[in-house]
Parts: sequence; structure tokens; C-alpha cells
Amino acid sequence: TLRTSVLSQEGCELVIGKAVGVEMSNEVASGVRIQQEGKEDWVMPCEGVVLGMGCWAREAADWFPDSPMPRDTVSSRYTSVIWDDTEVGKDATMVFVSDEHHVEIYPREDECY
Repeated sequence: TLRTSVLSQEGCELVIGKAVGVEMSNEVASGVRIQQEGKEDWVMPCEGVVLGMGCWAREAADWFPDSPMPRDTVSSRYTSVIWDDTEVGKDATMVFVSDEHHVEIYPREDECY
């Protein structure tokens, strides 16, 4: 598996915990604060950070106060719409955003949704 292959590389180890912050040095990530059950929080040194958090990205927004990362989501979710078209606007589907967290999508009758 990918995990087995990665962990077999020299210097790699599996850390099970929760990232709870990022240490910055000269506006560059230099470490990730890790929280593990039964242990004191600690910092894992790094040269860069990839946030593959999807809809949970708002949890990391405070780590980067000047960033445009989303801070206001509904129940840790975003509204996503995927069209199975190669051309935008090919069908007559309508999307309405009537207030801050209310989205209505009206697909055509022959659409799969």
C-alpha cells in the first residue's frame, strides 16, 4: 500500500494525532503543533505544510489570520455542485443563493442529481 511504501523510507514515522496549529518563522511554516491523547502538545518541525482539509479548512483559518481561508461555513460543510458537462451553461440548471447559508438548485427533469 502507499502507507507501507512511504513508511519504509528512511526518516519516516507515523504520527497519530490532531494538528492544532502552525508555527511560523519569517512568514513561512516551520512546524505543526500536534495534539495527542495522553501527551502534551508538541511541535513537529517542517519546511512546508499542505492543508488537505476540505470542508474542515475553517478549523485552520485562525492559524493564518491574514489569509482568505473560509471562516464561516454551515455545519462544517460547503455547497458543491458538479455538472457532468464539458461546456458550462449547457443545460438550464439554476442555482439561487437567497441568503447567507441557503442555496436552492433546480435541475432539469432529465438530469441525474
